[in-house]
Amino acid sequence: MIGLKYICIVSLHLIIVHVHAQTPFAPSLDGLNRPFGKSDAEAFQSPPQVCHPETWFHFIGGNVAAKGITADLEAIAEAGLSGIQLFHGQFGG
Repeated sequence: MIGLKYICIVSLHLIIVHVHAQTPFAPSLDGLNRPFGKSDAEAFQSPPQVCHPETWFHFIGGNVAAKGITADLEAIAEAGLSGIQLFHGQFGG
């Protein structure tokens, strides 16, 4: 029988993959190589999604619960972070 923890982890992974599949991981080469100009001042005020900050999110030893994951992800979003880099570690067992 598949446990709730496994379902939550797989579901979260699929959500992250789906979101990142639609959002580029880095600015385009054209955008990086063009000279500075008026568009850069505008982009600084309202940066593209690829420039928004993300944070690390750790699951250690499978010690997770759906309610806790939801609360953590909501707090991350409310803090203005646009995504996470999920690390699931299993140590010594």
